[in-house]
Amino acid sequence: MRFSKFEEIFNIAQSSGIEYKVRLVRNLLYGEYNSVYIGEGLEFAKFEEFGPDSDPRQIDIVASLKSDSLLVARERERREARLLVVCDVSPSMMLREKPEIALRGIATLLFSALDQHIRTGLMLVGSNERIEVRPGLGNKQLARVRDALASLYCSDREPLSLTSRPREERFKLSGWEHILTQDSYIAFFSDFLGSDRDYYIPAADEYNGRYRIVPVVVQDDLEHTFPRDLPRVGSSIEMVDPESEEISSVLINRKTGIELANAHENRFEQLEKLFEEKELPFAHLNNLDMSGIYSAMQEVFNAVHALRR
Repeated sequence: MRFSKFEEIFNIAQSSGIEYKVRLVRNLLYGEYNSVYIGEGLEFAKFEEFGPDSDPRQIDIVASLKSDSLLVARERERREARLLVVCDVSPSMMLREKPEIALRGIATLLFSALDQHIRTGLMLVGSNERIEVRPGLGNKQLARVRDALASLYCSDREPLSLTSRPREERFKLSGWEHILTQDSYIAFFSDFLGSDRDYYIPAADEYNGRYRIVPVVVQDDLEHTFPRDLPRVGSSIEMVDPESEEISSVLINRKTGIELANAHENRFEQLEKLFEEKELPFAHLNNLDMSGIYSAMQEVFNAVHALRR
């Protein structure tokens, strides 16, 4: 992808208007005022013995009876909501229209979050490495995130250096625990092909109780509805070798095309079932239509929010 195309994608997402601003948080109040704080503004912190400066209204009767001393419940303001966008940039995600579909979804989410003053970070995960941009706000953060994305998606931009990671640790959030507040959103963009799914799902299980996990399944038209009417002599299609992870054109005949179509349908059904079992609402992006991308993203964030209210 050329940088000019990359810029066009971001401009579309930025200038699409308020209808493409995905609302990450709804009805999140601090007192009676709209804000980016999660829940009702306060959360339980700890019990303390009643003292001269204690407020009698904060006495917890149940806890006091159990301990045979007066205890008050201390509360604290919940910290602001944050968003981490994790994007799978393994070879299968760089095929055909999938990079542009993913970028349109990511850009829509980034502009929406930063417009709502939500600290937003980025993690680009490759086969054995990743790039991290810690959460931030404003135009400088947007520039940092754009530079990171452009370095991987644009063939005419200087690539950033990636941090090498063991394959099984690419989706681990080590070092992020003190940055991501409880109930922060983690949106994961991937086609969930191959062994990557085996690493992501356990990570989602590990973090789902603390964070709001949002899987985003990225497919293009060819992968979503693989053609069953290929010419008998075959058609050349870009594919990824599962062993070498190299992209190459492969001649697919009609019989193989039908087999692949069945395999894609079965894989997606299994993925749907898996997310349902994990109680993980997910977004499905399968074409370049911005209104469809916006609708899918808004729907999944509404579902995730409803689950954690």
